[in-house]
Amino acid sequence: MEVLEQGVSEREDLMVPRSQITPAVNLAGDFVMQLADGREFKPTQHAVNQFGVATFTSTFFLNSLMNNPVKNNGQERFQRDEQDAETLVAVCENALRRVEADKNAGWPTFPLAW
Repeated sequence: MEVLEQGVSEREDLMVPRSQITPAVNLAGDFVMQLADGREFKPTQHAVNQFGVATFTSTFFLNSLMNNPVKNNGQERFQRDEQDAETLVAVCENALRRVEADKNAGWPTFPLAW
């Protein structure tokens, strides 16, 4: 329960128009969502799933590009890189083009650089 409370206290729930949020690759080469004011956050698996459902985009595909694949023995096959992050940006931009720019959406965020 304490871990859950800590997560809620670190989270900032944003209600912003679609036009104010953009998928991007940050300087570290990670996939992030960037706000118009320059703040950015890395979506959680839950946020990615909500995004996928809301935009009719495969949640399996989105999640698979955000995590390093593992073998049956638990060993990492390889690490995701900037090219994977750029692919996520392209897929998310494609999904977002069908969402009205002024439509407000809730974005539960865990800030990276505020």
